[in-house]
Amino acid sequence: MASASAAEETSYDLSEPEALLGFLEDAGIRLVRLEYLVELSASGRPLPRRQEAEKARTSSGAPALVESRELQEVKIDPGTAHMSVMLRHPVPRRVRVHLVSISHMWESMQHPDPWRFQLNAIVE
Repeated sequence: MASASAAEETSYDLSEPEALLGFLEDAGIRLVRLEYLVELSASGRPLPRRQEAEKARTSSGAPALVESRELQEVKIDPGTAHMSVMLRHPVPRRVRVHLVSISHMWESMQHPDPWRFQLNAIVE
């Protein structure tokens, strides 16, 4: 008699910073760097599709999308649950990290934001 085994599922309490970071990593979700969004808006270019953004870089040379190793370097203050990272350039310092989630409908069938309305609203 064969027994059915239940598929093992991972659950995440997304109100906990550690769990949120784990979920982003496990789900393959890539965060977009604010610096990149500001530069896109200033240049008049729309947001690229993710596969195009994978190769994009900011003017400072940072990848447009936050890399997995960067998420692993995030420190969480146990007292406040604030997230921070160490910046090494131009002067070493720890800075607080803010994560923002934005969702909007596609404005055309070909592109979610061809006229950059959403991008410009985010950057403002």
